[in-house]
Amino acid sequence: MASNRYYAKRIGQSFVTVYAVVTLSFVGTSLFGSTVIPFEFSLIIVGSGVGAFGTIPVLAFVTVGGTYLLTVGFLHALARLFGGTGSLDGSVQVVGYALAPLAFVFVPASLAGFQFLSALVALTALPLVLGIGVLCYLGTGELHDLPRSRAAGTVLGVAVLWALVAVGITTQIAAASAA
Repeated sequence: MASNRYYAKRIGQSFVTVYAVVTLSFVGTSLFGSTVIPFEFSLIIVGSGVGAFGTIPVLAFVTVGGTYLLTVGFLHALARLFGGTGSLDGSVQVVGYALAPLAFVFVPASLAGFQFLSALVALTALPLVLGIGVLCYLGTGELHDLPRSRAAGTVLGVAVLWALVAVGITTQIAAASAA
């Protein structure tokens, strides 16, 4: 009889495979044009219409999947740096459970899409970010056998790395818009 870890590992491998195939196929579709998708498709929502509506689920899937994989890498590397003894499987589990609040990301995303005030969008996103941080903190401390201070340092380090990623993406978008 196989253990739950075996099934979790197989599900994780399947997720990565499906994520890679979908991401590459849609990036290729948006770069080279589409004969499969009958409407105008873009990975960036540039206007209203059927093309933009169809883009939202794909963009959400790619964004959440990329967020998951990067967060696992950041968390595992920092937990090891702070002396954690957990495995990569433990990091996958921590991040998998911690990102559960992302199921409600449609609320701030919808508000941003309807051009609501930025402060209101940030206010609705704050509970999601805090929930993810708390769950990462609790899981990292438990599965990587870290004291509270080092678990907090690990989660803060992940937040700093994500801030650097956000700055890098924003800089690239600004440079592309200026060109």
